[in-house]
Amino acid sequence: KEALELAGKMVKRGRGGKLMPQNLVDGKFWSAERFWSIAREGANEDTFPYYRNAKLSWAKNIKKPFLVIIGEYEQHADRPTPELMKIFRDQISAKYFTGKIIPGTDHGFKGKEKEMARVIAHWIGKVA
Repeated sequence: KEALELAGKMVKRGRGGKLMPQNLVDGKFWSAERFWSIAREGANEDTFPYYRNAKLSWAKNIKKPFLVIIGEYEQHADRPTPELMKIFRDQISAKYFTGKIIPGTDHGFKGKEKEMARVIAHWIGKVA
C-alpha cells in the first residue's frame, strides 16, 4: 500500500520516470509510472495479480482448458513464481486449469524452448 501511494504521488508530480525505492517493491527496479500502471486494482493493466490478495476478475469466466506456463526466474513477477502460480490455481477452476513452472529460465524461456514446447504439446494432447 505504501509503495502504491508513493507511486501515485510521484506520477502526479511529474516524477513517474524515477525509480521506486527498492525496499518498497521487493528489491525490484520499477519506475513509479510502471508500478502505478500495474499495481492498482481495477487499472487498465489489472490483468494479472501484481498486488497482494489478488483477485482475477476474469478467472471465473474460464470454461475451456487453460494453461499457465511461468519461467522459474520470471523477471516481471513481484513474488516467487510458486506464489504466482498458486494465485492462478486457486482462482481458475481445477476442471480447466493446468500450470507449469519451467525450472532454470525466465520470461523468455531462453534455453528451455524445447521443454516449453513439450509442455504445450503434452497439454494439447490431453485436452484435444
